[in-house]
Amino acid sequence: GRDMTQFLGFTPLLKHPTDPLGYYIGLKGISVNGQALKFLKRMLPFDGGVKLSTVTPYTTLRSHIYRAFLGLFSRLTKGIPRVPKVAPFDLCLNSTFLVSTRVGFGVPQIDLELTNGGNWTIFGFNSLAQVSSDVACLAFVDGGERAEQAMVIGLHQMQHNLLQFDLVRSRLGF
Repeated sequence: GRDMTQFLGFTPLLKHPTDPLGYYIGLKGISVNGQALKFLKRMLPFDGGVKLSTVTPYTTLRSHIYRAFLGLFSRLTKGIPRVPKVAPFDLCLNSTFLVSTRVGFGVPQIDLELTNGGNWTIFGFNSLAQVSSDVACLAFVDGGERAEQAMVIGLHQMQHNLLQFDLVRSRLGF
């Protein structure tokens, strides 16, 4: 077999002071189609660390970050007809108006700008959840103002991506 890890980008895994068993990566920003989301780094504690969780179904953002993210994504998809929201999501689109690509629906890409200079890009397959034959929803949820973590990257955003948790070198390959 071929070693696919040679094609991965890497970012350090961070140690959380109160969650020693969790996996965290450093994040300095989020952009949608190249437009930076405006939030202060102090909103992401301990070196911008965000948690990776396979038990959290969808990426969860603290309310003030979520509102800014939802607003930006909504503005960038304003030409796509909306449909009534489906819990737990706040923005749902008529998916019959979306173009399918090899990386999912043709919607604005989301870049997680990592503190080491790399980007983890989330394309339509991982940014939207198909909830019915003609409805796809933005697969990010509001964690509340007092969410323990400012951001938790959920399973939907990780699925179908090659991720390598290199615990010996304390890094994540993506």
